[in-house]
Amino acid sequence: MSEENEGLFPESDDEVCGGEGFPATPEDDAALEEATDFAAKAEEYYDQLLRLRAEFENFRKRMARERLEQARFAAEEIMVAVLPVLDNLERALEAAMADVETDSLLVGVEMTRTQLLDALSRFGLVRMQVVGVPFDPNLHEAVDYAPSDEHPDGVILEELQHGYMLNGKVVRPALVRVSSGPNAR
Repeated sequence: MSEENEGLFPESDDEVCGGEGFPATPEDDAALEEATDFAAKAEEYYDQLLRLRAEFENFRKRMARERLEQARFAAEEIMVAVLPVLDNLERALEAAMADVETDSLLVGVEMTRTQLLDALSRFGLVRMQVVGVPFDPNLHEAVDYAPSDEHPDGVILEELQHGYMLNGKVVRPALVRVSSGPNAR
């Protein structure tokens, strides 16, 4: 700074606000305090806005997940109602297979069963394959235990009623006979 300008500009904030050069007035103090309050409020509102924005985004994502989940399982009630029909078709097939004279009936019922299974599978219904796999109480319902020299304890020997899953969720557990291990001699 040149010597001719020396003393014209304050060297510190103290000189501007209440220093020797310009005394601070109560109005200046109030204005400074008010500006500080406004800045604090603005920052608080900005933080609230960011939180609200994040909460809304989480809500939007959660609603999208729930809608997808609801759509995947909307047909569950229908599937459960149709399963007895499928069971009866399979019983009719078993009865018809015992009688040699019913070839055309057998073919027609088999075609109907296949068509029904295909239609249900388009909506996500899958028949569980259980014979020979370890018993899982989340997927199977044990109705009987039988000794087996061929299978270790806890392995499914026979499926008494098919189990089904809809889009990965069990809608009906399989009724099974489970091995109790080799005969105790």
